[in-house]
Amino acid sequence: MVDYASNTNKSKEKNDIPEKKVEAVVEAPAKLKKKSMVEEFIDLFLPEDRPNLKEYLVKDIVVPTVKKAIVSSVDMFFNGTTTTTKSSPSSKISYNSIYSKTPTSRVVPNTVRTYDYGTVIFESRAEAEAVLIGLQDLIDVYRIASVNDLFDLARLTGDATSAKWGWTSIEGARVEMVDGGYALRLPKARPID
Repeated sequence: MVDYASNTNKSKEKNDIPEKKVEAVVEAPAKLKKKSMVEEFIDLFLPEDRPNLKEYLVKDIVVPTVKKAIVSSVDMFFNGTTTTTKSSPSSKISYNSIYSKTPTSRVVPNTVRTYDYGTVIFESRAEAEAVLIGLQDLIDVYRIASVNDLFDLARLTGDATSAKWGWTSIEGARVEMVDGGYALRLPKARPID
């Protein structure tokens, strides 16, 4: 009997992708620093995309507050009184529901699991950028890069958990100077299959 190759899309994809082999791109092993309690606290409450946090604070909080202060100052100068905004019925809060006997549904925030592997610190910016390029190359070829791949590129030893977490995109990743060298600022690692 003749053994024919499978003709499914899944088997075709497997044949197109070469076997994954990750080699270190740095001369000396990088250092792995665990996050401090303050850093963990900041990561817990601040969004992943911190540059957008600055934009949000400026556009949505600072600018409107400054505008209100200017309008209030101009009104005070010309009219002798400040403008007051009248509350509309839609802005009033009804406290009746607090005392009603019918239970209300609570909204549970959508929590996203993450894996904290620490901070990988390199001796030079060139080494950190080489690892960043290596991660992007892995994503380009295999559509995914694991934390274990990051460790392999940086000459570090990963564990079983680090092979189960990674990235399908490292858009926005950058190299940042830190105490003791240069660190990669990557998006949070997500579970991978």
